[in-house]
Amino acid sequence: MLRKEKAVFDFPLRLQSGGILPKFEIAYETYGKRNEDGSNVILICHGLTSDQHVTNNNDSEVAPGWWQSVVGPGLAINTDQFFVISANTLGGFGGSTSPASLNPINMRAYGVSFPVITIADMVKAQCCLADELGITSFYAIIGGCMGGFKVLEWLCKYPHRLERAVLLSTSPKVSTYTQAIWNVARKAIQLDPYWNKGHYYGDDGIPHAGLALMSNIGALFWLSHETMEKNFTNLPIHQGKPHYTLASDFEIEVFLDKLGHTAANKIDANSFLYLTRAMDYFDLIREHGSLEKALNRARGRVLSISYTSDWRYPAKQLEQVHLVLKKMGLKTEHKVLDSAFGHGAFIYDSKDLCPILSDFLT
Repeated sequence: MLRKEKAVFDFPLRLQSGGILPKFEIAYETYGKRNEDGSNVILICHGLTSDQHVTNNNDSEVAPGWWQSVVGPGLAINTDQFFVISANTLGGFGGSTSPASLNPINMRAYGVSFPVITIADMVKAQCCLADELGITSFYAIIGGCMGGFKVLEWLCKYPHRLERAVLLSTSPKVSTYTQAIWNVARKAIQLDPYWNKGHYYGDDGIPHAGLALMSNIGALFWLSHETMEKNFTNLPIHQGKPHYTLASDFEIEVFLDKLGHTAANKIDANSFLYLTRAMDYFDLIREHGSLEKALNRARGRVLSISYTSDWRYPAKQLEQVHLVLKKMGLKTEHKVLDSAFGHGAFIYDSKDLCPILSDFLT
């Protein structure tokens, strides 16, 4: 059974930047049933533009989730066996405290007065949620992309609170190239006149055009060259005959138009700015001095998954994590899977991932 919940914390959250949230909320969904001793709890950390809705758990009245093929009864993350929690990240666009939330001091939307948050702050909020739910230790914590950053943060700061960790298409620090991508994507939003310097809540318009352009920029780096060539022809859409127009005339253009429309109605612009900025600041090596020092308290078992076509987070980055953990004596394995789906492979091409994940968890 899928359950939608929200935890309210009426105490301040002190942030890595020195800022403070006077109080905060974390929205989350749960699937399956918690056993008597609480030893079957799995936490799933979502990626950048995903949210807490991982799966509909075969409920026909609920829309499918972003990991529908992986989480559910009898699947790799088996909700007949495990109690699964997916928490919307702090700053996210799924109901947790974010720039769209009301500032309790003046009862107006935070907008860009929201303090800059980091991956460490997101995990600190997740710890508060775990405490609220009476969870002292997770059977496993799983995450890909930005969610993988959170899993690494759990391994570094709270290793006693998880038995297993699964890292998918991620790295111990954000690359300069990714920082450049986020910078351009943020500018696409900020140059939209409806962004209004971040104060568009309650106004007549929101930055739809900026959000659409941001999503189009992201698609160029999320999908691989091979995937695009396979799924879209470069022939004109009108019976293969060009219309000689500046309007959309090719399949890929129509796809990007639809993607932009969806993003503009799903994603909060300010939230995207803050989440990508949090990713910019993530660097375990800078923070701790070395990867060895960052992970010197890690414990339990670790599974890392990379993909051959994921040039944003190449396999060598997770291989470094694997080798450090192996040197420390942990049970760790790193699998590199072949897929044409690029960085999105762990979501869109799960057929090879599922049996590996299932074996690791059971």
